[in-house]
Amino acid sequence: MINDVLDLSKIEAGKMEIKLQTCKLDSLVQDIRFMFEMQCAKKNLAFKISVLDEIPEYLILDNSKIKQVFINLIGNAIKFTKEGSISVSISKIDSKRIPKTDFSTWNTRRNNELVEYLFVEVKDTGKGIDPERLNDIFEPFKQHESIGYSGTGLGLSISSKLIELHDGFMCASAKLGNGATFSFGIPLISSTASYLSISEELDENVHLQSGLTVRVLIVDDIDSNLDVLESILVMAGFTVISCSNGFDALDVFSKNTFDIVLLDLRMPEIDGVEVMLKIRSTEEGKSLPIIAVTASIFVESKEELIKKGFNDVVLKPFKNSELFSVMDRFLDVNLLRVPFENHENSLEDLGDLIIKLLPIFNTLENKIKDQLLDALIMTDLDTILQWIKENKEDSPTWNQFEEQVVDKNYRFILQLSEKMN
Repeated sequence: MINDVLDLSKIEAGKMEIKLQTCKLDSLVQDIRFMFEMQCAKKNLAFKISVLDEIPEYLILDNSKIKQVFINLIGNAIKFTKEGSISVSISKIDSKRIPKTDFSTWNTRRNNELVEYLFVEVKDTGKGIDPERLNDIFEPFKQHESIGYSGTGLGLSISSKLIELHDGFMCASAKLGNGATFSFGIPLISSTASYLSISEELDENVHLQSGLTVRVLIVDDIDSNLDVLESILVMAGFTVISCSNGFDALDVFSKNTFDIVLLDLRMPEIDGVEVMLKIRSTEEGKSLPIIAVTASIFVESKEELIKKGFNDVVLKPFKNSELFSVMDRFLDVNLLRVPFENHENSLEDLGDLIIKLLPIFNTLENKIKDQLLDALIMTDLDTILQWIKENKEDSPTWNQFEEQVVDKNYRFILQLSEKMN
């Protein structure tokens, strides 16, 4: 909550600036898909993100702030949807085709020029909102009383202001009991690859070598932050234990052995610095890598945090490559980096494959099934492939299973392990 308040205060004081840079649209879409596909799968929600029009490959925008808006809108959609789907569409429209909605900041604009916009819609099938209350929920600290979920009530307000900094607009339509649609538009400014940073151009898929076990403790009082971070790490092959407050983290630490700790700073009751100091006071924690994970608004205190005892600092919102680069420096393992590949199979197709595989596995002895499950949980590709070689039957289903493992499709492997478990 403190981070949100500080972000809002900085925006309202005119001290929040956008840093325009060249962004690869496909990389942004893949990052969003990677962050939320697993969260939706855990709730049995269908998740789809699609680019509808021919949009330039490279765009000029503030990547971290636009990603924050995506996270706020999709995170809300997942939170308030118990069944059904979340769909995200990215298209382009001009200022003559701004959709008519229940709420829109476009109505306050005075620009009559024809402008082309990158337009993003996030639709859910959740509990919906009374259209008459839409204006209220964009105000700071206001949430509809019927929602029944915890939160600061700042996410939509901050998102709206971040979009305003891009000279854009936000819209919303909803019906109580029948889902909601939140959307935003920002001026569509194309660029060329020559201005793209190396870290954006080299989109990597990072994972541990097969057979290695690296135990990570992650601590954050925001559930959505935990879900995103856990998904990123598990997909890369790490073994993760997550805690939502400092006291639980200290209790878990006292009963387990970890290779690295990722620790949020701003938490109620006991903050990240105090948790770090208590871990450092133990014999096991003296040389343990402890990474602070905090909002970029606190970037000026990075050196101070390291002096206090943290090994390094990762700033929110972060790129996956930034997180893994920091972890790589402190772990005595080789993180494998391979070019990110778009798997042709959709989440729905993979779900169909899993449905076909489960009855086959149920015909096997428990001992043999357990061997596969252990290998899937550890994302031990070599062991999984060896297991397939020893038990495989000549059928398209088995062939598809083997292909997903050979292609290093970690999303599929993790989903299969969850369904078998």
